[in-house]
Amino acid sequence: MKLSKVFSLLKQKKNIVIMQGEDCQWIGDGYAMYPIYGLPDFTEHNLRILLDVKEDDWHKYRCEFKEKVSFSEKDCVPGEIPLIDAKMTINRKGVNFLPLTCNKAVYFIDNKYTKPLGDEYISYNYRTGKRGGIIALMEGLVLRGVVDPILPDKDLVSDLREVCKLAEQISPRYQEPDNQDYEDNLSLFKDGEDDA
Repeated sequence: MKLSKVFSLLKQKKNIVIMQGEDCQWIGDGYAMYPIYGLPDFTEHNLRILLDVKEDDWHKYRCEFKEKVSFSEKDCVPGEIPLIDAKMTINRKGVNFLPLTCNKAVYFIDNKYTKPLGDEYISYNYRTGKRGGIIALMEGLVLRGVVDPILPDKDLVSDLREVCKLAEQISPRYQEPDNQDYEDNLSLFKDGEDDA
C-alpha cells in the first residue's frame, strides 16, 4: 500500500472519510476506502499534517469520522463474484474507466483507485452489502481496498455499443501472422550475412 497515493486521492477530492475497523482504520475519499495498519488514530490535526495542508486551507476539506465500517472487512465473503480485468481503460471526460467483467455483466471503476496498490498483482471481486454493490480490491487473497462501481451514463453505453459493432467488422478480417514469415521479416540479416 502506497500511503502517498492514498493521500493524493484525498487531496484531489478534498473529502476525507475515516472508518474505525476491527483491526485497523479505513481511510478514503468516500468512493474508495483503504485499510491503514500501525498508525495512531487519525484526527483532523494529524491528517492536516500528513496531507501537508496549510492551516489556512484546511477549511476547504471535509472530514468525516465513522465509528464502524459500512462493508465487510473479511478477505473472503460468501457469494462474492470474481471479476475479470478487461486489460484496458476507457478515457472519457477525464476519467479512466477500468471495465471489469463477469458472465455478461460489466462493472466500471475509476482506474485511479488502483494506484495506491502500486504494481502489486490486483484481482477484483464484486460484493453485495448494506449499501449496495462494491468492488473489493484483492492482493492475492487479502482485501486491500474497496471501491464503489461507477454507473455508466447513456452516452457511454451508446459509444461502447458502437465500438463493439466496429470490433465485429474488424474481427473477421484480422488474422494472426504466420510465425515463420513474421520472424523472417524481423531478421536484419539473411543467412550467411553478418554485421561486419
